[in-house]
Amino acid sequence: MLQRKKSLLSGIFALLPLIACQNTETVSPSDSQVSTVSIPQTDVRDQGRFGICWAYGTTALIESELLKNRNIAIDLSEEAIAFEHMAEALRAQFATMSSMDLVDFLMRGQLPEGWVTRTTPELAAMYEDSPYVQHDALALIKIHGAVPESAWSFKIKTLEQKAQLLRAVRENVRKAMAAGYIIQKLTIDQIKDLILVGPEKTAFPSRPPTSFKWQGKNIRAEEFVKSILAFNPDAWEAIALSTEADFPRFIQLIKTTLSKGHSVPLAFPINIDRISGDVFRADQKSKNYIWSNYGRDGGHLVLVTDFINIGGQRGAVSDATLMNELNKPAEELDALLFKNSWGIGAKLNENGQPVGLSIDGYYRMEAGYIKGIARIPEVTKNKWSTSLAVIPRAIVESQLVTGRGSTPLPSPR
Repeated sequence: MLQRKKSLLSGIFALLPLIACQNTETVSPSDSQVSTVSIPQTDVRDQGRFGICWAYGTTALIESELLKNRNIAIDLSEEAIAFEHMAEALRAQFATMSSMDLVDFLMRGQLPEGWVTRTTPELAAMYEDSPYVQHDALALIKIHGAVPESAWSFKIKTLEQKAQLLRAVRENVRKAMAAGYIIQKLTIDQIKDLILVGPEKTAFPSRPPTSFKWQGKNIRAEEFVKSILAFNPDAWEAIALSTEADFPRFIQLIKTTLSKGHSVPLAFPINIDRISGDVFRADQKSKNYIWSNYGRDGGHLVLVTDFINIGGQRGAVSDATLMNELNKPAEELDALLFKNSWGIGAKLNENGQPVGLSIDGYYRMEAGYIKGIARIPEVTKNKWSTSLAVIPRAIVESQLVTGRGSTPLPSPR
């Protein structure tokens, strides 16, 4: 949303994509078409005005894995995951609210859209060994399963629809209080009722189904993930780029994952000044990677689909060339290519300012942009500072054994 807002969610590492997505039909030529690896992808989505890039990046990964492994194209409901997250986040938020906090929420509070990091025992218990926020998205899928768009989908495409949802939640909270309910002690089911806005509305008129029809048979959402999508959240691990010393191993792990046919969800700090067309450009003019340069506009999550090294061949490459490109040091990385959730065409922020333009919905992130994140001084870091990537645990473990790369990434704390 490209607004700097204070979150009222105590303890939430809310990686909201502060660039929200309003799509127009304006397009222009794109130079983002590069291909070192070839990983099947479903269509580019548009997250609209709802700050749930984390859900879009996660479902894009699952869709890509299914398309690659079984040649099945499925459109998953990102909002179903967001609904479950919002309920979990509100329960955690309400449980710690004082009377004054509750009044403040009814007057000015926002709805949780980003990750609900370590706010409920159920989520925290899923990945107790890791502090990384991506695991919360995986935990939500492990707990609640997934739902195809054909079974449940309610998009929030406009700011008015988003405001309508917030008004509905506040009004439902007021009604519950008037009925004598203690908001801090509501069950998760009661809180889910607070999120509903009524069947005549656009956003969240109902709960995501716990079971639905799939190919003529009833299936539970959790079983859908296991048997149809064949996706195991426990098989994926989040790694962090916290300092410049992490850069070689971080890039090597991403390149290795891509070379093995897996896309890579990547969360990173946003700097709107570095976005030009469909490129997130390096800071060429300054060596001062201060907080005002990187992360000042919030964070975002995308799905990395390819990499290209300096002087690398554009277009599909042979296995021998791929191996050669894979073995080049991280310093020779030119850019990562990623599938975004901003739709296709021009992207405007809430102030009507252009922040991106892609004819195909894919963008390029120059290596210098990534390194700029790694160079943010420790004294200026906050919740946006660290870049995170999700890759298969088996690849993390194999890289630790072989010792590829010059510097090991920090172990989960």
